[in-house]
Amino acid sequence: MGRIPQSFIDELLARADIVEVIDEYVPLKKQGANYKARCPFHEERTASFNVNPDRQIFHCFGCGAGGNALGFLMEYEHLRFPEAVRELAGRYGLEVPEEAGGERQTRPAGGPDPAFLADLNEKAARYYEYQIRHNDQAGDVQDYLRNRGISGEIAARFRLGYAPPGWRNLAGALGRDGQSREALEALGLVVNRNGSVYDRFRGRLMFPIRDRRGRVIAFGGRVLGDDEPKYLNSPEGPLFQKGRELYGLHEGRQALRREQRALVVEGYMDVIALAQAGVDHAVAPLGTALTGDQLRLLLRTVPEVVFCFDGDDAGREAAWRAVETALPEAGKGRLVRFLFLPEGEDPDTLVRREGAEAFRARMDAAVPLLEFLIQGLKSRVDLDYPEGRDRLLELAGPFYARLEDEKARGLLVQRLDGIVKLGQKQVVRYLQRSTPRNRGSNQAEAAETEQRSLEFLRRQPVTRRALLLLLSDPQELAEDILAVADNLARHRSTGIRLLLSAAEAVRANPGISVGALIEHMRQVPYGEALGQLAGEEPDVPAEGRRMELKGCLHKLQAHAIQARLDALEEEARSGSLAAEQWQEFTELKRQKQALERVNAPQPGSATP
Repeated sequence: MGRIPQSFIDELLARADIVEVIDEYVPLKKQGANYKARCPFHEERTASFNVNPDRQIFHCFGCGAGGNALGFLMEYEHLRFPEAVRELAGRYGLEVPEEAGGERQTRPAGGPDPAFLADLNEKAARYYEYQIRHNDQAGDVQDYLRNRGISGEIAARFRLGYAPPGWRNLAGALGRDGQSREALEALGLVVNRNGSVYDRFRGRLMFPIRDRRGRVIAFGGRVLGDDEPKYLNSPEGPLFQKGRELYGLHEGRQALRREQRALVVEGYMDVIALAQAGVDHAVAPLGTALTGDQLRLLLRTVPEVVFCFDGDDAGREAAWRAVETALPEAGKGRLVRFLFLPEGEDPDTLVRREGAEAFRARMDAAVPLLEFLIQGLKSRVDLDYPEGRDRLLELAGPFYARLEDEKARGLLVQRLDGIVKLGQKQVVRYLQRSTPRNRGSNQAEAAETEQRSLEFLRRQPVTRRALLLLLSDPQELAEDILAVADNLARHRSTGIRLLLSAAEAVRANPGISVGALIEHMRQVPYGEALGQLAGEEPDVPAEGRRMELKGCLHKLQAHAIQARLDALEEEARSGSLAAEQWQEFTELKRQKQALERVNAPQPGSATP
């Protein structure tokens, strides 16, 4: 995979509106020139999360989180940087180019545009909806839904449709020109086999799959007869990655907010049947077990997720696999639980037999994640013998390692110690001995890097203040820094190199927003700190910031010159100073004296 060009990232951030992006996840309220909300990254009662549309940044005054639109998506969606770029670009119908071998790469000439693909998916959904209502061959599908107790209202809410039998119904209706035929193929709605193009979905009940914004991104189709496969899904493509989407999430968005709980079931009809019964906060993965991305998406929407499994051995094995997915998200103020159905029942049959309230009572009694983990571990060992208790801790080690929340780790240690009676410190030692060494997520590593960057700048308060002032008005202040770049560059400080790099980025990109500047600095050593730093407001009125910056630069120049003089004096004492270096020494002495004569504002006496 090639590198995403900086020019494209600049274009993307110039087009994106951070208020529009964040408001899709967090309800923002306008307050003066900015927008405020409760922070989505930590628990709080008062709104300390601030979004600045002029500077295109966000900042939380409670937990310190901050950055631009891409930074928000990375933090909120748990995305890596290239994924965040693609997510943001998709919202604005932009294809992400890449560079490989120094050449700019884009999609093949004439390739389908993402916006065109989304529009074609919508047309396909309307086509299938029309067919289920008006096609003479849709009687079996209508009878199937009627026998399952699915009303017209629920069918309309989920936009259920019908793909008629026949090889070229959809292809003939929507693929009338070359661009449309190519797009239908890219979406997986038609298949091209040796030049012969035919519909992928034929004679099936159709389930449009919608993303969080309600766009149709894919389809699932169920055959009613004995044909195989029983369920057929769209292949992954430009709009659809099955491990990152959930069926029913868009349709149930209001119920999820109301219930503050999500129920994860197996398939489309489980979601629809539960909604028909009034349990309308169920979602389903798309033909696979729930992924970590899908679980994180749910836990950003609601504080509690209940997995629903069959009560047989296969269901419990599926639950055990789900434990590994869920452990990194355990704790953190969120709850994951497991509901096992009576053998022979599925959500549809059970809710129809018992009713919605009885089904809700089962959800209330679902087994918490750590309790299920303990039960599963105990069933694998003989606790009557010391070897069995040792084995219990050995088995628990990898699960302990996957827990990222310290409270959840402490609770697991406490529960295990209640079984093995060794003392919690000894239990921790056993667990760590059985723990894989490379623990942690990409997000945790990124957060640690940012924290190191912030600590580094705190040790250089004058440099930090100069950066803060630059970020407050980059277009006005960058040239002041670059005017003394030669003097500053004498200092080998990483902080000063960061300051100069930021100013140079502003000069090279006239009109660059603070949000885009943060992105430019991502690859510069300690540049990760600029996201949080940009959210701070200098304690100096706007009209006084240039003078304040000059005071910082005065001090930084003096420090840089003195550092170079000290190095030259050391070489002079050893007798190794060349003629050019004597000339440099004399010039630096002159510059130092000139600086000392200037009555510049002094921002403090701490280390630059």
